[in-house]
Amino acid sequence: MYNQALHRFAIFLACWTLVLVVAGGLVTSNDAGLSVPDWPLSYGKLMPKMEGGILYEHGHRMVATGDGRRASFRDSPRRAGRNDGALPSAAGD
Repeated sequence: MYNQALHRFAIFLACWTLVLVVAGGLVTSNDAGLSVPDWPLSYGKLMPKMEGGILYEHGHRMVATGDGRRASFRDSPRRAGRNDGALPSAAGD
């Protein structure tokens, strides 16, 4: 059965992942890969001063966080049509 909402979500997520790849390319091309040495915070802050390589490295982290959250909050395709209020289990049921 075709699910238009799931299809649109998949297209959106694919485009967002392309943005993540471009952001990663900016990190690499600007030699900013080790600009932020700690994780998950950046220099102990949620939002550090965005200058120099920190802009690219922390920006890439923010895009990746958005990508991961969108991918993990979507319910499984088997249950996409049902709205019974239950969260999917770790086993995928």
